[in-house]
Amino acid sequence: MKILYKGITTNNVRNLDIVIRSGEITFIGGPSGSGKSSIAIDTIYKISEDELSQLFDTRDSVSRYEIKDYKNILPAVCLQQENYNRNPRSTIATYFGLDTYFKQLFSLKNNVSQSHFQFNTLRFACDVCKGLGVVLAPDVFAVVELSKKLRDMPFRSWRASRREYYQKSLEYFCAENSINLELQFKSLNKTDQDLLLYGKSATKYRIAFSSNGRKHTKTAKYSGPIQEIIEEIEQKKLSTYKKKYLKEVTCPTCAGKRFSRYSLTFLLYGKNIGELYCLEIDQLLDWLKVRKPSWQNSSVEIRPFRHIERFLESLVRLNLGYLTLNRSIPSLSGGELQRLRLAKSLNSQFTNFIYILDEPTSGLHPSEWNIISDVLVELKKKNNTILLIEHNEFLRDRADNCIWLGPGGGRNGGQIVTEEKKCFTKKTLPYRFIQSTSEFEIGSASSNNINDLDCNIPLGTVVGVCGVSGSGKTSFMKNILPRYLDNTQYFSQTAIRGNAYSIVGTALGIFEEIISLFAAETGGSRENFFYSSQGKGQCEVCSGKGFLEEISSYVPEPLLCPACGGRRFSEFALKKRWNGLDIYEFLSLHINDILLMVPKKNILILKALNLASNVGLGYLTLFQSTSTLSGGEAQRVKFSAKLLEKKRKRIILMDEPFRGLDKQNIQGIIRVLYAAVEDGSSVFISEHNPFALSYCSYLIELGPGSGIYGGNVTYLGEKSNFVSKGSSIMEKLIAQETGY
Repeated sequence: MKILYKGITTNNVRNLDIVIRSGEITFIGGPSGSGKSSIAIDTIYKISEDELSQLFDTRDSVSRYEIKDYKNILPAVCLQQENYNRNPRSTIATYFGLDTYFKQLFSLKNNVSQSHFQFNTLRFACDVCKGLGVVLAPDVFAVVELSKKLRDMPFRSWRASRREYYQKSLEYFCAENSINLELQFKSLNKTDQDLLLYGKSATKYRIAFSSNGRKHTKTAKYSGPIQEIIEEIEQKKLSTYKKKYLKEVTCPTCAGKRFSRYSLTFLLYGKNIGELYCLEIDQLLDWLKVRKPSWQNSSVEIRPFRHIERFLESLVRLNLGYLTLNRSIPSLSGGELQRLRLAKSLNSQFTNFIYILDEPTSGLHPSEWNIISDVLVELKKKNNTILLIEHNEFLRDRADNCIWLGPGGGRNGGQIVTEEKKCFTKKTLPYRFIQSTSEFEIGSASSNNINDLDCNIPLGTVVGVCGVSGSGKTSFMKNILPRYLDNTQYFSQTAIRGNAYSIVGTALGIFEEIISLFAAETGGSRENFFYSSQGKGQCEVCSGKGFLEEISSYVPEPLLCPACGGRRFSEFALKKRWNGLDIYEFLSLHINDILLMVPKKNILILKALNLASNVGLGYLTLFQSTSTLSGGEAQRVKFSAKLLEKKRKRIILMDEPFRGLDKQNIQGIIRVLYAAVEDGSSVFISEHNPFALSYCSYLIELGPGSGIYGGNVTYLGEKSNFVSKGSSIMEKLIAQETGY
């Protein structure tokens, strides 16, 4: 059967007719911003969602797709890589309903109510962490600047306004304990480090100091910065300022199990529910199978055990065996959550669905690509139709059909292109080996599954960090490197924090310059073009938000402002024009188009726009809300904004920056990273993409496996030596991309 969609004009799609063959796998490829998601998610998925909602009279959203007609559609499931769940009480067990089966089993085995096994109820939650499994504690590495001398006060948590007091207190304490003030904190022995952080002086010091222009005298004992925070937590007097120096640690009372002591007294085949939830999934599955002869012969236990077993088998098959059922959903990557949902789909008995998967191999090691391919074929055999939004040529070659969009992104996309026009797959940027300028030593470092790591890391070059999913890459990048290096900047694919007024222009830090430019070119006052809170240029009806916040049961989504039509600006502001465009129309141009209009004298604006364009964001508009950006777009916006700051010798840590990008955009970002290294920076890239890793001069591979089987350095050195081995799939693919 053919599923027909006629005249799609959603977003930048240009009046396309799309035919999807049911029961087959269709690959949708093309450059970033070419319209892949606009067709698959914003149109095909939303149409199916709308039709089902109308059928069951549960419609609760306003459709935004644009299409002339469609026929023979099927119900659709969309598995994206975004993770919007921010509830720390939501775990794999609760989110996917496995807790229901565990509660049944523990209740039956112990003859007590199922409510005894709910950590989200106060009565049966841990008294200390209240069912979260974690508590807040001081983060030593956030508090201490390891490379600073004691004389220069290396403790960030001590307020600058009282610097003189803290400095004198530290000097007196060091003199009392014979600690050299000229030493860097990292050069001290462990005893002296702990004494400074957790210690208290034997005597009180009388200290005269100035603070905020006033003179003070205080008599008090020295209290180490960590001890100070601990005492404030215990007394519930922790200041807002010091909260940024806290981190989550496993609850010492329940050991991360979340349950009360009473709930943990009940056992199922020798283990309590907290112990089962904290086992890695492959270990839990082994435990389940060992006891299978027992529960298989129980008429009441067999059904819940089978449900649990099937789901766990699907997770292990999808290389998620390193997770635990106690893992909170917000802590999962988008790819992990997508594969969890895919595992649930595998166990579904429904057929004749459309499964739309957004970049299913993104964030996966090449050794895991076959797993995804096999799972998709299995779904297809159940008479399901698969739509893949992908850049991966491995999956393209295994699809039944291909739809290529392009030729570019934004206004240059939205068309179907032929095989010959896929210029975006070519390698045009030559590889450069950049010799490291120095190296630093990591000693006995631990984080999550990384234990006692000892190695020397190159600096002044581009370093790729690779390894299978769960091998410890993010722990290494986010937790370990910043402990040993100053001036680190970590970029992940988390959303940009902001409010209703946050747009790409404000996130890049150039909105005020853009407003000044527009005001200068139109002869207006710059104050009349600010749409944000209390800005004179804002629409008076919606206060510059573009929508009305009053929501009723009849209209569940915010209404477009009837006064400004979503443009946010006042009528007065919209009267001024430059090159025939009002301020809204100007800001709604793609970044690549604005670049052509900005005068050469506006250096900061041009630098920011060129940088955004070079990292593949030229199809965005400056007026686009940051809440609509994908994880990858948000990461590149944050990265561009940071590079605009006048800093040298920065340590750039990028977590999977090439996820969801085609080769053309990857090369654009590599050019920017090469330029940053030339300017004195060091670059570390955590990545699975062999094409991107082929541009790194050095590689660090973590593994050999996931979870407890990972966390070790299996290779560290120049890329040329890594690929010369050619023994693993990653080594072969990087060698192939490098041209060895």
